Amino acid sequence: MIYRPNIILCCSSSALILNSLYGYKIKKINLCVIDSLSAIASLIYWLDTQNMNKRNIDIFLANINFLNFFIYGINNQKKEIMPFLWFNLFNIFYNFSLSCLFYKYKCKKWYYFHLLFHASGIFQKLLVYHF
Repeated sequence: MIYRPNIILCCSSSALILNSLYGYKIKKINLCVIDSLSAIASLIYWLDTQNMNKRNIDIFLANINFLNFFIYGINNQKKEIMPFLWFNLFNIFYNFSLSCLFYKYKCKKWYYFHLLFHASGIFQKLLVYHF
């Protein structure tokens, strides 16, 4: 059975794929390939959260995707957009940390913070792709 948090996080993981399509459209292939794999792994994990192999693959690809975007963003972004990138990066870590903390302590609404984590990640990747 798919629970409500899983459905919400499946939808937000599906939205991550839109970033990859945007990256493909603007010919940033080096970013969009890993981004696509990470988005698909995230979606597959949230469809079946009991499988720890899917979780490990999702975490591994998400970390590689983060490093890929971080290195690309540091090396290629214009100076005037950097404060937005740093602020949003802080927001990403903040929401992810809260979702992990609330999940650990069995707070029923932990997945809203994970949804915000996905939304912040989408915004961050769009900034890196576009500028």
